[in-house]
Amino acid sequence: MSEVSISNWVEPLNLREIEIVGLISEGLSNNEIAKSLHLSIDTVKWYNKQIFSKLGVKNRMQAAKKVESLNLQKTESDLDVAKRSQYLSNLPAQLTSYVGRENEISEIKDLLRHNRMVSLTGSGGSGKTRLALKVANDLLDYYRDGVWFIELAVENDPKRIPQAIAAVLKILGGGESASLDGLKRYLNRKQLMLILDNFEHLLEATPMVADLLASCPKLTILATSREKLHVYGEQEYPVNPLEIPDPSKKDTAKEVLKYGAIKLFVDRAKASRPDFIFGDDKVRAVVRICELLDGLPLAIELCAPQVKISSPEGIVDRLEANVEFLPEGPRDLPARQRTLRATLEWSYNLLSENESVLFTRLAVFKGGGTLDAIEKVCGEGISERITDILFSLVDKNLIVPREGRDGEIYFTLLETIRDLNAERLTGWGLSQEMNRSHASYYTIIAEQADQEIRGHRNAYWFKRLKTENDNLRSALWWSINSEEPEFALRLVNSLEYHWIYHGLVAEGLRWEDQVLGLVATIDPKLRAQVLHALGTLSYQLGNLKKSQMYFMEALKIFEELGDETREAWSRLYLGLSYVDSEDELLEGLRMAKNAVLFFRERGDMPRLAQGL
Repeated sequence: MSEVSISNWVEPLNLREIEIVGLISEGLSNNEIAKSLHLSIDTVKWYNKQIFSKLGVKNRMQAAKKVESLNLQKTESDLDVAKRSQYLSNLPAQLTSYVGRENEISEIKDLLRHNRMVSLTGSGGSGKTRLALKVANDLLDYYRDGVWFIELAVENDPKRIPQAIAAVLKILGGGESASLDGLKRYLNRKQLMLILDNFEHLLEATPMVADLLASCPKLTILATSREKLHVYGEQEYPVNPLEIPDPSKKDTAKEVLKYGAIKLFVDRAKASRPDFIFGDDKVRAVVRICELLDGLPLAIELCAPQVKISSPEGIVDRLEANVEFLPEGPRDLPARQRTLRATLEWSYNLLSENESVLFTRLAVFKGGGTLDAIEKVCGEGISERITDILFSLVDKNLIVPREGRDGEIYFTLLETIRDLNAERLTGWGLSQEMNRSHASYYTIIAEQADQEIRGHRNAYWFKRLKTENDNLRSALWWSINSEEPEFALRLVNSLEYHWIYHGLVAEGLRWEDQVLGLVATIDPKLRAQVLHALGTLSYQLGNLKKSQMYFMEALKIFEELGDETREAWSRLYLGLSYVDSEDELLEGLRMAKNAVLFFRERGDMPRLAQGL
């Protein structure tokens, strides 16, 4: 029997992991590392687990020795280069190696040399995003102003695509109507690539894509979508499933490894179980597995780790049973998508009770959740430590950890998996309960941010709220459409500075029509605060008449409540909106000066600074 073995190796540490190992080597505790890197203790502990797993060690001392013996450290200049590269790209780091598709990568690169718009099309789970990221990483040096990844899977409004692009490029703009023109002006002289990922549900925005290409001669767009965008000049590139050998042939292990599906399965199986050896005796079963999965990379990624608990032959038996007996998707879906659903269902059924409960509940998050969020939103009734369950789910390739702008780890579900888990959550009758817990958590987060955002923690909170924006939107939407609108009103009151700072004023006001009908039914203090927030947002967009209306109504309530601080704050903004005549200007200036004097006398330095 011939065997194909894979040589021993150490998975490379990323920039953050190298920083943490360096501090461990210096003898710093987890608390000291957390303070030094401005991370939470839980995040440092999470990185410790990742480092120990990659290095094959059990404790901090062994990790430090292993790094030193293998010379895995990076010099300060190396770290500086890595940090500088972040300013020319936001491409997410890939946690696993890229396997196969050498021909496709070469062909797509060639298309990008001759076309400014290339769309990778294919079914869900075919690996479009990973392929686009691989190509983009290889071409980083070809674009003077960088390569930028725009994740659209969580974006539901086609009109918001310009804002999504502007947010990634860190362009701060004004109103929504001017955002596309501002984006065109910014990109006009830039030589860069935009990766528009998961575009299929936003096809109404294709004229915007065409407009950008026509207005920006050095712009290149690489899109991923389940269907063609039909943009003038677009070059479509179908992303097919990975190639599978002919099952009727009696190839050796070495011969079948040239096929992408087999190579991917063996690579992921080896990563999950290091002692897994792919020999001639396993060829038939592995080829059959890849055949049953139709060569879909996502399905293979999820299936391969099962070699930890079953032989390839056992996996074949289970897969064949599930394909026949497990519920499938709609009959008008492609067969490979129905098979993918069956594969995901089977992977779910192999989880422990605590794993399955937490895994399903994670569907409530949009864009992932931090460890703290997951513990507080999803931890009810789970007997094991949440960190241990999350580590197990990451190990099974069911969730993906990523580092957010705020330095925290966010645990995310692939969209295909999230959709299935959301269906399951509804089936359990827990959707409302989980959404309420989610809305409650993010309302408290927003209120805490509002209390601290004018102080020394403002940089942290601006990054945190930007990272959590999709969860905040989700909480707002659910609250407005549920029987508990108070969460939405508290959120609108607390997110005012977040929307202003990140150029999302128009988005904030889009919630206006939906919350105005709710304010009459709530506590007067909260009603006045919401009206003040809406007035501020209207003022920021230059709608002074509307802002005056909101501020006057808020001011009246604050006067009745005897809330002098908020009364002065309302008078300040109300005064600034008086611009129609010389008398109005003088009256407005008097009101603003009195408000500033009020803040000065009471030592309210943040409001004094902002008022001045």
